[in-house]
Amino acid sequence: MSLPHSNAVFVKGYPAETTDPFCDGHVSAFAFFDGIPQSILYDNTKIAVARIL
Repeated sequence: MSLPHSNAVFVKGYPAETTDPFCDGHVSAFAFFDGIPQSILYDNTKIAVARIL
């Protein structure tokens, strides 16, 4: 996860792309950044988007 305005970057590796690591990565990143961004853009991941309407 990266914050474009501050150039802050957080990286954490997982053995698989599943829902649990996806959520854990967000929780860890938000703790690292000491907050939650106002908006988040996802790069076409099926974990975050079930269906585009």
